[in-house]
Amino acid sequence: MSLERRPGIGQEGQFPERVPYAGNIRALRDIHVSDKGVLVRVDLDFKDGEEKTSRRFFAVKPTVKELEKHDVKRITILAHNGDYKSLRYLIKPLAELLQEDVAFTLDNSTKSAEGRRVVLFENTRLCPEKREENNDPDFAAYMVEMGDTYVGNAFATSHRAHASIVGIPALLKSKAVGLQVEEEVNRIDEALYRPKEGFIVVIGGAKIETKLPVIKYMANIAETVLVGGILPSEIEKEKIILPDNVVVAQLDKSLENKDITLDSAEKFAKILSKAKTIVWNGAMGVFEEHETAQGTLIVVRAMVDAKSNNNAYLLAGGGETEAFLKENNLEQPFNHISTGGGAMLEYVSGNKMPGLEVLRK
Repeated sequence: MSLERRPGIGQEGQFPERVPYAGNIRALRDIHVSDKGVLVRVDLDFKDGEEKTSRRFFAVKPTVKELEKHDVKRITILAHNGDYKSLRYLIKPLAELLQEDVAFTLDNSTKSAEGRRVVLFENTRLCPEKREENNDPDFAAYMVEMGDTYVGNAFATSHRAHASIVGIPALLKSKAVGLQVEEEVNRIDEALYRPKEGFIVVIGGAKIETKLPVIKYMANIAETVLVGGILPSEIEKEKIILPDNVVVAQLDKSLENKDITLDSAEKFAKILSKAKTIVWNGAMGVFEEHETAQGTLIVVRAMVDAKSNNNAYLLAGGGETEAFLKENNLEQPFNHISTGGGAMLEYVSGNKMPGLEVLRK
């Protein structure tokens, strides 16, 4: 798939120097994997028990099964856990997901497969001296011993220049993205490369230092950027000046600034009612508490109405964003819910993604 710029894109400074990844990275159909050992980098970074509900966990299966259709010799699953705990507890859940025995290994010996086709390698971040995070070339070379083909299937970590994300594929000629990553880039680029008219971006949550580059970049390409969550108080505190098409919500002081005001929520809903494309990351308030979930609920219902009335394209991403949709049974109307929060923000900001750059055609 190759995306063409739609009407309006490429004009008035929109997407300066931005090239879509969709159609520009190697996919599984571009490589030969028969009788090869394949290293598959997936995302298993979630808390205990979440494997039964995590989109990241279920994203492992399609790529593994597709590889098995092509008679691969062995599949070694690589992943990390941000809490620096062993991945051993996922052997049984993975075996149930894939409907086959899964071996587990602490080293790069191919003997650890014990006749099984799928092997789970230990948490890459447990390697001493942060060799994974520092993209240590020796650690990358150590992992390469387990296979001769690389498949990157962890979009949520594709903005990290880590050994198992960029170090390994840099050493191999045979490499590609998995089905989950291909789906992510296609869906996100489909949202971003749309006409400016009716393109609304909604940014919430906290950490203005992370969200500010996104807000400013998206203000160049979207009709309007709506900002809520804790961000308004951070913007006010730091006296940040934003473009005219950025609308910042007021926070409800009676709720200790844990939600945007009803007036702001309704103002956002009115703007969203005319939307044809919506990109959303971050809640409008502390939605885990009923009394401070109103702002997010009003805004998301307006997105759903835009889908019904305007056939709007809805793209969402981020942990709390996904949690809110799941909790309120509002996932179905969205065209795509990204598995990555930070990665999606980096992507929509126009930044290069190390884990995708290394897999370019």
